Amino acid sequence: MITVPVVAWGDWHTRAAQWLLRSLESPTNKAAKARIVVYTDMPQRFVGREIVKIGSYMRKHDVTSRWFSDALKFGDPICPISADMVASEGLLPAVERAMETCDLLLCPVMRVDAAPFMEEFPGLEPIVLSSRALCRLALKHWHPHQQLQRREHLPSATHPTSIWEQRGETVKARCFHMHPIGVRAPANAKLPGGIDGDYVATVPRGRRRIVGDSDELMVVDMSRLNYRWEKEVTEPVDVVEWARRKTNAAHREFFLNDCYLHAGELEPFEDDGYYDGIVSKLRGA
Repeated sequence: MITVPVVAWGDWHTRAAQWLLRSLESPTNKAAKARIVVYTDMPQRFVGREIVKIGSYMRKHDVTSRWFSDALKFGDPICPISADMVASEGLLPAVERAMETCDLLLCPVMRVDAAPFMEEFPGLEPIVLSSRALCRLALKHWHPHQQLQRREHLPSATHPTSIWEQRGETVKARCFHMHPIGVRAPANAKLPGGIDGDYVATVPRGRRRIVGDSDELMVVDMSRLNYRWEKEVTEPVDVVEWARRKTNAAHREFFLNDCYLHAGELEPFEDDGYYDGIVSKLRGA
């Protein structure tokens, strides 16, 4: 059993959550042993669902971490999926299985341009997408700001939380920061704002697991085209210098792992030493 807290507040997140919830209603996801709880300041948009009414907030990390922590009270691992995400078919059973053997499950997340992506799914019926079908749409609508993190564009005016490469329908990601898609913690635990930050280092290494192949599960993050999550960044950011300042030991360990997202058969990339060079410089810091 897992609990899925969907924290949806304000106009954008409560609208986007409709697409998330439709993807969680796909047959395999719906068959999982999961309690979906919507934490919202607009309960009228979620009639018929289990709801916890919340106030209005400004900082995303503060509100989500507060209510992700609240969801631990049910005594089960949580799937802290963001309200503006869309899940692949089978994501919830995959999280449920993984949480039997780990306390933290992490995955890379591609961002898509929300408007054209949403237009792919008119109506109100469940959204049923295999991981490969979801990846194909993510490649079609890949958010231009995240594409600044593509290897060929670095250094660029973005925080290099992840580095992406594409060959055909396969994308490889090397990530310092990844989304915690499964968390097991005590019922009284207080998850910090931004659970992909310092929190990940508190989970023992042997209890953390990374999704390295999107066939297991996949989520995409729907972001508006003009949304910049790094408004202060105007000049190219050096990967190594940024990582020295903004990552901890756990993040640097995550970066050692190849993560593949693919719309067809997985095509592994040959290692040319680029990432080893980054790691070597960080270890010499």
